[in-house]
Amino acid sequence: MEKPFSVTLGLCDPVAAMETLIGEELSFEYKRVTDDLYDIRIFKSKHPEELKNRLIMKPYQYHEGDITFADCPACGVPEKLSSYHCNLYKVIIASSVTGRRMVFFAPTMLDSVFSKLERELGKTIPELVIEAQRNFTKAGLYSPNEINDVDKLRQQLALRGLGKLREFEMDGKGLRMRLDNAAAHLMIVGPVQDIYEMAFEAKSEVQWELSGEGDLRVEVKPRARAAFPPPVTRSCRVFHPGGPESRAARPPQSRPKTAQLFGDSADIIQLRTYQAREDRVDEGILFGA
Repeated sequence: MEKPFSVTLGLCDPVAAMETLIGEELSFEYKRVTDDLYDIRIFKSKHPEELKNRLIMKPYQYHEGDITFADCPACGVPEKLSSYHCNLYKVIIASSVTGRRMVFFAPTMLDSVFSKLERELGKTIPELVIEAQRNFTKAGLYSPNEINDVDKLRQQLALRGLGKLREFEMDGKGLRMRLDNAAAHLMIVGPVQDIYEMAFEAKSEVQWELSGEGDLRVEVKPRARAAFPPPVTRSCRVFHPGGPESRAARPPQSRPKTAQLFGDSADIIQLRTYQAREDRVDEGILFGA
């Protein structure tokens, strides 16, 4: 296999199809030959009993939509899919607009895996998936320009089968979105949040909810910065050789300039340095910076 988008996801579907055709349980293993080339071996193997019926596919609850596309008269798929370039020699699909690689996969499989991991490992799984998608967005996978035109965004989401965009608002106060018939919802929340942050150059917090009917609501709000107390200056003791007040503190108005530089100002510099460190730690905990 050459240049797979994912070795595991790329093999699960064909191996499962082969099982159906030959009526045997199969497994596979692979070895990397070069950076883009893998040696694949598929063989007969009984599935472990403890894994059977462990992963349950949850069907989507579809609602009737009102977005239609003109079909290709030759193959019957939406004509807009012609904007994706198919390299039959390399077996790679890419967007002719952005150049990004595209793949077809069943979101029910990913949703089921994420759901099972969440049940076994806890609520951190959705957070990790969302954060991973945010990192992809930071790497240039998407840009704020892609959501400037809401109608175009609605068409693209529908064309990719990710859902029907029913509500979308974004301004400096936050972002609000409702997506009906949502598929792969965890993979949508992360890019939406990060696109808002890139558009307004602000850290944010995100809340999302998936209804029993499969409708996704996302709300992104800018995160309030922590307020630090003003710098506190201290009195300065100035040494004057030979005088009785050599160890006494002079009034602030009579302090030499050197005392102001190494006394009050030093305290302010130290405090501001401490504040900067506090700020970095705060961002590191909340945002993984």
